[in-house]
Amino acid sequence: MNARALAGEPVAGPTLASMSALLSRWLERTALRETRVGSLPIAGLPEGIGELPPRELSLLLCADHASRERLLRSLLTTDVPRRRVSWICAAGQARYEAGPELRSATQRKQLLALTWTGDAASQLRQLGPQHLLRELATSGMGPHDLLVLDGLDPWLAETPEDAALEASIAEAAQALLRLAKAHRGPVLALAPAQVRGQPLLPLLAHSNLSRLGALQLDGASSHLQVVRWSPAQRARPRQLAARCLLELGADGRWHCRGSTDLDPAPLLTAADAQTTHAMRGALHDASATPAHWRVHANLEALIAAARDAVSATIVLAHHNPDDVVFLADAVYRLRREHPRLLKIIVRETESTLRRNGELALLRLGANAVVGRELGFSHLVQLVGELGDQPYAKVPALEPARALQALAPDPIQGYLPLPAFCSTVERMLERTAETALEHSLVQVPLMPHVAHLDALLACQCRRDGDVVTADAHGLVIFLFGCPHDDAMAALESIFAIPCSELARLVQIEPDGNSQRQALARLRRAADQSPLDFSAVLRGISPGRRPAPVQAAVLPTRSVEAARCVHAHVLPLRTAAA
Repeated sequence: MNARALAGEPVAGPTLASMSALLSRWLERTALRETRVGSLPIAGLPEGIGELPPRELSLLLCADHASRERLLRSLLTTDVPRRRVSWICAAGQARYEAGPELRSATQRKQLLALTWTGDAASQLRQLGPQHLLRELATSGMGPHDLLVLDGLDPWLAETPEDAALEASIAEAAQALLRLAKAHRGPVLALAPAQVRGQPLLPLLAHSNLSRLGALQLDGASSHLQVVRWSPAQRARPRQLAARCLLELGADGRWHCRGSTDLDPAPLLTAADAQTTHAMRGALHDASATPAHWRVHANLEALIAAARDAVSATIVLAHHNPDDVVFLADAVYRLRREHPRLLKIIVRETESTLRRNGELALLRLGANAVVGRELGFSHLVQLVGELGDQPYAKVPALEPARALQALAPDPIQGYLPLPAFCSTVERMLERTAETALEHSLVQVPLMPHVAHLDALLACQCRRDGDVVTADAHGLVIFLFGCPHDDAMAALESIFAIPCSELARLVQIEPDGNSQRQALARLRRAADQSPLDFSAVLRGISPGRRPAPVQAAVLPTRSVEAARCVHAHVLPLRTAAA
């Protein structure tokens, strides 16, 4: 995401230094994303099958105890050296049944092994997934750990024996999906193949789980039946289905020795499958359009022309921040009035969508949002990749509710410490069940920098971006800004380089660590309250420092305490 677009500021032409810094940051973030995508411990699976991406749920059914134990042993043994794993199993289960190597991993703090308490089911039903994640963070789970849920007991324990199992399984699946969206790492749930004598696979086959498979024993051989498995890369939206023959190797792991594609070829093709309807404003950089593309002057003309569309692609344009409201209505209307084969793409043109607006459009029915930094060739490629894939999600109920659930408070700039804590907590609570990420940034000021000078240099221009001051310096909340983008955002909202204010900043990247930091700030406010409201109101805008055009400064990322990222800022010399 563009640094200055995050702050609503016009973007200047790139310099060689800024492009180099952006490229380095992009490569670092790409490598980080790759390490966060896990995989099932089965070698040789077809491409895309078995990937465990962050914030996504993968559910695997195990036919018997031996299959489950072998999978679990392989998973924990292969994944623990690469990343931290948090594993939760049933209370009566041996926590270290997978061998001494896992006990060693626990001692090295690479593995966190926990068991459910007796009242976990009622607590989960009453308090929800955020409470579970907070307790896991308190117990030592890292924000990007692979979370392994060994069994569905807490989600099915309170279901009456005479209740319809299908409804209970569907409710448990939705609860697991909400948990996965709230966790920044991958979530893998293991479940028995049968519950109360009924096979689970038919009950889950028609759910909206995007990654579902089953380990099955056929005599002496084993198979992995993949009902559907969405690849981790967004550019490959196809859901894969296959039957994989598994063989136990000398290393104790399963190896795929062949697979059969179970994804049948479509029997029917809509007449407009190759047609694309696009707003003229979305094609500002296109010298020519491909065949079968229909260009329309505005949204009304496009909707009228696509009235009978079945499998066509719709390309809408986002020009400025106010467009998100009518785009939400348009996406909602198109998704409701047309089959799920219709593809809807929103392309940014003159401004960048805030992350909350992007998520709202995706929840309302858009297949993809194309960033303004991507050229027309990327748009054409995406249209081809979407192909005949149906829209697989359940659209949000209505545009107003979708936007409100992801909207920031209509406030920006300085707030006294108590009001700051209340405002941030309210926004965190409202967006807790969504995939929207925020950053809470603590800027401890250098001794010679006064709080008032730093506040005057801080120019928050977007709703939801608020700043306060404590005894150590400034605290800034960036709504809808992932921690990967927080440093670039800071450089754009300060009128002077951050390195002139502080030697380092600390970024709380997730809801758990942010709530803990807010609790500390509330205690600090009770002990030594600071309030600059009256002073700031008395200073006219003309006396405030003007923004300066500064290249993005390099930062060195250091892991500092759980869930906290510290960024060391380069100091400027007196000559500079």
